[in-house]
Amino acid sequence: MDARLVGISISVKSGEAAYIPLAHNQEEQLMEKLVLKKLKPILESTKIKIIGQNIKFDRNILSRYGIHLNFIE
Repeated sequence: MDARLVGISISVKSGEAAYIPLAHNQEEQLMEKLVLKKLKPILESTKIKIIGQNIKFDRNILSRYGIHLNFIE
């Protein structure tokens, strides 16, 4: 598990999504620590169901950044 977080894709509504770039070389980036601090309470909520295509991998990577998914499907 040497993977590094380079961005986060999220969607809260079918047909709509956003990508948050964190560690790309050629684009303007958002501050990783700030983004993760803002997303942490949402991703760790037991009231918000997290669904992902490769969620076990995502869970493992996010845990290395101090985010622990609680309600995944």
